[in-house]
Amino acid sequence: MLSYEPVGKEGYAVLTISGRVSATDFDGIRPQIERDIETHGKIRLLEKVESFSGMDPMAFVKDVQFGLPLINKISHVAVVAEPAWMRVSTDVFGGLFPGKVKSFEPETEEAAKIWLTKVS
Repeated sequence: MLSYEPVGKEGYAVLTISGRVSATDFDGIRPQIERDIETHGKIRLLEKVESFSGMDPMAFVKDVQFGLPLINKISHVAVVAEPAWMRVSTDVFGGLFPGKVKSFEPETEEAAKIWLTKVS
């Protein structure tokens, strides 16, 4: 499941991943993200991975179809995840992303929020 909290007074949006991700999850959050981008130009994103048990095949397709056109509209991403492999993947592949990307362990979520608000 995906849930999305629009950009708030702190200056970043929150995308939460919990369990299995479906194609309809992307349909549910897409209008909110597009609205934030329309309002703010570029957005900063706190991505919280509470749990992850995979993606439906169509969810992967939707992720690519939706995410690639928006890649230049997200300036910073802080990924908060428990599994070490997710943090390592974030740090390794984050360099392919045009914005700034950094991973954090769940117990350092406050540091992720500070990073999103302070880094230029």
